[in-house]
Amino acid sequence: MKKLRDIHYKAIGLLLEGKTQTYVAQELLVHWATVCTWMHDPLFLKEMERRRVLPLIDIDHITIEPLTEIEELTEIDLSKIEVEDSLENLIKRKQKRRRKKKKP
Repeated sequence: MKKLRDIHYKAIGLLLEGKTQTYVAQELLVHWATVCTWMHDPLFLKEMERRRVLPLIDIDHITIEPLTEIEELTEIDLSKIEVEDSLENLIKRKQKRRRKKKKP
């Protein structure tokens, strides 16, 4: 898969809510094997992992490259963030970087 589409983001959201692959397939009107295939796709898995990092941000309503937009807005490389990092820690790191840039 070269690029995720809206259906993939919806599937990721449902899976992260704890729904089964069968449920996701029924909900999205695809064959269960399709969801299984997605679950083995590196791009799909990377996006799932990245979305676990940002549980407090509702990105289901962003339709174009949700996490890329968030990275651009925050200047944070989400691929380097550990899963246990909270949004609060991300904000603190961003504020630290800003303070360092302001110092002469």
